[in-house]
Amino acid sequence: MYINNKFISLVAGETIISEFTLLCDRKYLNNVSEMMFLAGVAIGGFVCGLISDKFGRKRTLMGSVLIQTLLGVTIAIVPWFEMYFILRAILGFISVSVVFSGFVLSIELVGGLWRTVAGIAYLFPLSISYATIAGMAYLLRNWRHLQLAISLPGILFLGLWWILPESPRWLLAMGKTQQLREVLHHAAEVNRKPLPENFEN
Repeated sequence: MYINNKFISLVAGETIISEFTLLCDRKYLNNVSEMMFLAGVAIGGFVCGLISDKFGRKRTLMGSVLIQTLLGVTIAIVPWFEMYFILRAILGFISVSVVFSGFVLSIELVGGLWRTVAGIAYLFPLSISYATIAGMAYLLRNWRHLQLAISLPGILFLGLWWILPESPRWLLAMGKTQQLREVLHHAAEVNRKPLPENFEN
């Protein structure tokens, strides 16, 4: 309810709309902030593809996860709507990089029918996360707490730096043959498969 230039919530919790008073003549700003996020996604989809091609899938993915986590935490503590507005656009730019570079890496690490499986397996948790966030929002009634809850787990994914290999296809395309040999030797050990006899040639 909006009374005497002050928003009075009928339910417990604080939302973006109530905190930044996005009502009446400011109501459109909520939609504009979502459009800015999607504009960031559109631009990021193109630019981050170029970055991934130049610097590698793994570096782009891990760098994007780090920046996405930092942006998410910053959005949770930002005091002004204008800054929230700008950070949402940047977040859209970075978030699509996480999706695209991770997807490409997952399908370039395997071959044959496993590429389809890897691609689906990579994107499958996305639908689960959409369902999960609704339950989290029910429990965490303050939008800042919810933002922190969905941002901070990104720190855990940074540990993948020491687990994930770089894309063999990207290493081959870039002429990084020594790193390519190391990745393929490790893959052969994990899968308990011998490499071809002429592999080193």
